[in-house]
Amino acid sequence: MEVILVIAEGAKAESLIIDNLKKVLFNKQVIIKVIFGTSIYNFYQRKKRYGEFFEPVEILREMSEKNREILNGINRRDISSVFLFFDHDIHSSNYSKEALKEMLDFFDNEYENGKLFISYPMVEALRDINNLDEQYNQNDCYYEVNKYREYKAHASNVIRNISHLSVYANYTFDIWRILSRYNWIKGSLLIDENFNLPSYDNLNRFSQKLIFDKQYELINKTNKIIILSAFSFFISYYFKRSFIEEEFLNQK
Repeated sequence: MEVILVIAEGAKAESLIIDNLKKVLFNKQVIIKVIFGTSIYNFYQRKKRYGEFFEPVEILREMSEKNREILNGINRRDISSVFLFFDHDIHSSNYSKEALKEMLDFFDNEYENGKLFISYPMVEALRDINNLDEQYNQNDCYYEVNKYREYKAHASNVIRNISHLSVYANYTFDIWRILSRYNWIKGSLLIDENFNLPSYDNLNRFSQKLIFDKQYELINKTNKIIILSAFSFFISYYFKRSFIEEEFLNQK
């Protein structure tokens, strides 16, 4: 049986999203969820401190008593794959573009060190959508870097007329489908300057490293990012082509 270790930055939104994702899209896999509890840049500092002896599972045990309970009796050999979900957090006190790039390079394979997915600007990007009719305005895709601290309030305001999106635990497959398609359209805008749903082959090109590079090109030009969810790109990365094409990319 496949055992997946999921490492999340936060104990609130990320935890609820992962629990719902597990309920809606996973049925045979065992998913072990642990919370790091602070930013990717603090994770980077711990990685540097441990050097060649860095082992994510052991680091997680150190973070909290709850993590020690969850990981009791588990070592890396027991885990099939590792996925990490963190925020861009450009407003973090120890933010570093170079550190984030290094982490994306290091966490680039779920069967080895783990596979890292980044939300721009943060986890609430998943539900940053103002309608569920798939009628979108390109101007809504951008967010100013110097307003990152205001983003949670912004995202809540965007969904004020779609109240059921505020409760992650209640997301259905149809909601995941709409949110993922919208994020992939925004990914196409970022990478190919094409505001349309990409084909599977194009979507498969949208790696976390390419997204990072394109986001920083945009930051350098406009001081803005395109709002993107880590979880939507995890879905397109993890699941097989046939499932993504039939259940997500095809018109229903």
